[in-house]
Amino acid sequence: MEVSSALTKMIVLLVLLLATLALGQGDRGGRRGTRVGFYRSTCPRVESIVQSAVRSAVRANPTIAPGLLRMFFHDCFIKGCDASILIDGASTEKSAGPNAFLRGFEVIDAAKSQLETTCPGVVSCADIVALAARDSVVLTGGRSWQVPLGRRDGLVSQASDTANLPGFNEPMSAQIQKFADKGLNTQDLVTLVGGHTIGTAACALFSYRLYNFNNTNGPDPDINQAFLPQLRALCPNGGDGLRRVALDTGSDNRFGSSFYENLRNGRGAGGTSWQVPLGRRDGLVSQASDTVNLPAFNDPVSVQITKFADKNLNTQDLVTLVGGHTIGTGACVVFSYRLYNFNGTNLPDPSINPSFLPQLQALCPNGGDGSTRVALDTGSVTRFDNSFYSNLRNGRGAGGTSWQVPLGRRDGLVSQASDTANLPAFNDPISVQITKFADKNLNTQDLVTLVGGHTIGTAACAVFSYRLYNFNNTNRPDPDINPSFLPQLQALCPSGGDGSTQVALDTGSDNRFDNSFYSNLRDGRGVLESDAKLWSDPTTRPIVQRFLGISGLLGLTFNVEFGRSMVKMGNIELKTGSQGEIRRVCSAIN
Repeated sequence: MEVSSALTKMIVLLVLLLATLALGQGDRGGRRGTRVGFYRSTCPRVESIVQSAVRSAVRANPTIAPGLLRMFFHDCFIKGCDASILIDGASTEKSAGPNAFLRGFEVIDAAKSQLETTCPGVVSCADIVALAARDSVVLTGGRSWQVPLGRRDGLVSQASDTANLPGFNEPMSAQIQKFADKGLNTQDLVTLVGGHTIGTAACALFSYRLYNFNNTNGPDPDINQAFLPQLRALCPNGGDGLRRVALDTGSDNRFGSSFYENLRNGRGAGGTSWQVPLGRRDGLVSQASDTVNLPAFNDPVSVQITKFADKNLNTQDLVTLVGGHTIGTGACVVFSYRLYNFNGTNLPDPSINPSFLPQLQALCPNGGDGSTRVALDTGSVTRFDNSFYSNLRNGRGAGGTSWQVPLGRRDGLVSQASDTANLPAFNDPISVQITKFADKNLNTQDLVTLVGGHTIGTAACAVFSYRLYNFNNTNRPDPDINPSFLPQLQALCPSGGDGSTQVALDTGSDNRFDNSFYSNLRDGRGVLESDAKLWSDPTTRPIVQRFLGISGLLGLTFNVEFGRSMVKMGNIELKTGSQGEIRRVCSAIN
């Protein structure tokens, strides 16, 4: 628990340091400096424009995200964050060896082009690089931070200056000195190097560690012996030096603390590594008829066990090896019979979770394209982990949740602002929330379940900042807020700052639908007062505990219960038949 907490704190520090690096390096020589909201009046859409460019690029090519983060670091480390890294030329920073593998320049160009159309001559390239670095972290699962803006672009870019960048094979003493020269201490060094949680490195940069470390003709003894064969397979001696290898194995596109766990283990293994006994000889016979011995997708378990036993593999081997389906996909043609006509019943396979069935049927419509590929482990198709078994337990491949939506509603004829007083408020006591839900025939479990929808989305600082500075007129923060979480919220929402700044309601998971929201409530990391009270109030806490699977309580599956409660909510005061109308334009009564 202490290790996990420390790693989490390290990630928080990384976020804060990236913001500090940009701030400190952008205010040099006594100039006015940077500030949050610098372009509020001159180019108010700057952040959304840059974010859109980064999002499009990362969706198309996830390796762009670490490239943009590294670009920002390389720019700031050489005479400040002034976009000198972007300048073309035979002897500029961009052309130097340490920057040879940087990527993402086209993303900066795309954002700049759009900004020049929207607000010409206003936003510096240096500010675009700083924003793009932040957005790349957020898009890969990291936390967001406010980026002070107002940098000016530099006039000098020299390849020779890149000698000041930390090198991949430098001793720790040299790295510490280079960071100290920039006003960054040893903790800053360790934290910022944690940015390697995303991205890759070319074999040419580290293969010397695998074969001839320090001219010993042996590998670096710091490499875990179980991990060495995996690295050698990726980077064979004398092989392609340009081949890319994840710096944080198993998590190279996901921003998290696993990088440090891999360092602790002397390896970059996020999935698995093992010693492979060698010395096999290639076979002389290959017959199509022999493939009948392969386990089939519709084999009963008894047949699968027999086929594995014939190869001296037991039942545990069977279950373990099938777990390899945590990565990969299956064609619709292989399993669509389960969705429509299982065993000639004209009904779906009853072992499929009913809330998951519509999702599969949407991906594989009856009579549709049988070659369409569907993840075998929904939500984790490219990540090697044990989520596959969790999905089996739930009878589904649940990344989020799906449910059947009863239809046939009619549109209302009345819309009055005064009626919004009945909406649950962000600072309502639990007793008031329960009453408001009961008035709509929703019980306390529905309340806790539906508020769990805050696992995605954000809230403006104006809605909850009173909790951070003057809760209940005490001139102190809300005691329900975890003291280690409070500085993070105060940094995002400074006293008297921009009340429109949006903050994730489920820190670390604001774009992923899961039950982590309840974990944050338990840990004192609820953002809204009404959310935090779900844990602090004894009436609702047991339900939160059931979603968390607390020992001794009958568990609840969030993905299943949320769909049920959404259906109940969708039946509130329905208008059907001759009631209401069918609007021609949804925003206006006919």
